[in-house]
Amino acid sequence: MGVETARIQAIWQYADSDLFTEAERAALDIVWAASQSPNQSTPEHFEELRKHYSNEQIIEILAVNCLAGWLNKWNDTVATVTDQESVDFATANLTEVGWNVGNHTGEAEEQRKGHPSTVGWTKK
Repeated sequence: MGVETARIQAIWQYADSDLFTEAERAALDIVWAASQSPNQSTPEHFEELRKHYSNEQIIEILAVNCLAGWLNKWNDTVATVTDQESVDFATANLTEVGWNVGNHTGEAEEQRKGHPSTVGWTKK
């Protein structure tokens, strides 16, 4: 959905990768810390974020992280079926970094009609 495959593949190495800016590293640092259980975010994370983002942007970063965490737990729990386009992309590009489809394939009739980018869910 507009992100270079190399950046997706390098996400686990964001802290040392030249594919990410200092602002992106600050955002990824706090979402990583906040997604741990128990939460490991610190005041230092917020200090670093404020060098790059407004309070409103920080709230959005954290809100998206929390929603994504909730959706991840939901989808894993109920084994949400994904579309074949997403499975094909991930298989081709993310297998080497540890991705596998797990229990999210389902039957053909269970799959959504297409990836969100192809069924009008995203801005063009």
